[in-house]
Amino acid sequence: MLLKKVARISLYVLISLILILLLLQVGVNFYINKRLANDLKEQVSSATKGQYTLNIESAGLSFFNRSIAFDNIEFIPTECKECHIARYKVLAKSISVDGIDVWTYIKHKRISASSLNFEDLSINIYQAKRLVKGKDTAAKRLSLYKILSKNLTELTIRNINVTNTKLKIFKAGNDSVEVMLSDDNDISIEKFLFNSRVDSMGRLFLADKISMSMKTFSYSLPTGLYTIKGKNMTASYSDSLLTVDSLELLPNFSKATFSKAAGKQISRVKLNMSGITFSNMDLDLFLEHNWFISKKLEVESMNLNVYRDVNAEFKPKRQPSMQQVLRSIPFVVMIDTVNVVNSNIVYAHLAKEKEQPGKISFNHIKGLITGVQNDTASFTNNSHMVMHLNASFMNKAHIAVKYVFPLNTATEVFDCSGKLTNMSMTDLNDMLENTISVSIKSGRIDTMSFAFHANDQRSKGTMKFLYHDLKVELLNKDDKKQNLKKKIMSYLANEFVINDQNPKKGEPPLISDIGYERYPYKFLFYYTWKTLQSGILPAIGIKNAPPAKEPLPKK
Repeated sequence: MLLKKVARISLYVLISLILILLLLQVGVNFYINKRLANDLKEQVSSATKGQYTLNIESAGLSFFNRSIAFDNIEFIPTECKECHIARYKVLAKSISVDGIDVWTYIKHKRISASSLNFEDLSINIYQAKRLVKGKDTAAKRLSLYKILSKNLTELTIRNINVTNTKLKIFKAGNDSVEVMLSDDNDISIEKFLFNSRVDSMGRLFLADKISMSMKTFSYSLPTGLYTIKGKNMTASYSDSLLTVDSLELLPNFSKATFSKAAGKQISRVKLNMSGITFSNMDLDLFLEHNWFISKKLEVESMNLNVYRDVNAEFKPKRQPSMQQVLRSIPFVVMIDTVNVVNSNIVYAHLAKEKEQPGKISFNHIKGLITGVQNDTASFTNNSHMVMHLNASFMNKAHIAVKYVFPLNTATEVFDCSGKLTNMSMTDLNDMLENTISVSIKSGRIDTMSFAFHANDQRSKGTMKFLYHDLKVELLNKDDKKQNLKKKIMSYLANEFVINDQNPKKGEPPLISDIGYERYPYKFLFYYTWKTLQSGILPAIGIKNAPPAKEPLPKK
């Protein structure tokens, strides 16, 4: 009898406790749904001074599952015409915080959780314009603590893993132009933390480890001529590391139609890079402002193919200097060292009325570039970008070139020096036969060393071009077969015009003065080639050779 009575009382107590818990759960959910959701909305608007709006369809706290869940969340920035801070738009079908101590949250407004889960998460980042430093920027930055502190003073989460996230990054000042698009991203964060101390450090949050992986991403350039595609970009905040497996710049038009699509004569570029690593990189500035601030950039391999059809209409336009190119980049770039290995460059040139292009190539390139930066406020007289390039020219001869660009000027100023050794001149026939209808029958370059200074008006320097056993042949314009006139001209050229060697027997080597009046409608490398050509022609015996006539702009 006594046992039955005890059992009955225990059952009543248990049922009462369950009812109390259910009532408490309903009451808490009512509070969470009505009070917490509304408080969060008001706090977001207040803490961000109207810069963001938060929408939550429903919210709920579960004692039994030890979790807080939110459904259909929208965190939306308001319109901003002149934004000097990055803005975020976050949408999710649901967000749940699992493994929490509910009573600690109710009593102290602190949450320590085991995991954070998202469903159908999408993130838009609207890049800021150039960062304006000072109190105004600090006051406007996004602060999780200020947004949530009324209802949550501290949040720690052991693991955050998000898969299949949609990410879009939009160009600074234009919310309709996508800088980057990726629909398949994974984000992993370990030991996530925010509180008042983190906020006082000017940080959005702290974490022991953050990594983000984009399996694929793409971007179409505004000109419509190119598309950029990439694979497997991974960002690790804890390691300050950004890596990309492969990156391609792909023309949207064929060689035959590219210049027509561009509306003028223009070089068609196809670029493929792999094994790209930015180390010691500020990833916050990269995502929020599109800044590239890194100690070192390494590229494991690069293949660059450039094609130019000079039969297309040439529309003269002043080409920028290398300094202007750097300054025109619409975001800050500061890279101490760029290291490129195992790379190749092929330039193809389709001359007037030719069927096949002439080609030159630089193979097995090893390049080292230092001092890459465009922050004009930090420039001094000692600010220089220096390029060291070593390559195999036409896959045969070794060539080394050095460029030095002073950065405290926007005009065309640079120093160039280099040396080419041990090359058969016949290796140049692929270019010469298809451009100027000349074929080299024999000849070998021993060394060609040069050094010159160039500015906005002209270049000036010296060249030592040592070679031997040079013989040339003039080709028929149509089919490259020689007729009698061509044979005579070739004979006269070899006997009376062309120097077959330098130095001549018993004479010192000829050192040529080199120089070229800058043609402002073509870029740096054309300027370099024309300067070198001014030394090569006198060395082989063509005295006072006039420079090729350049097309002048119509007035």
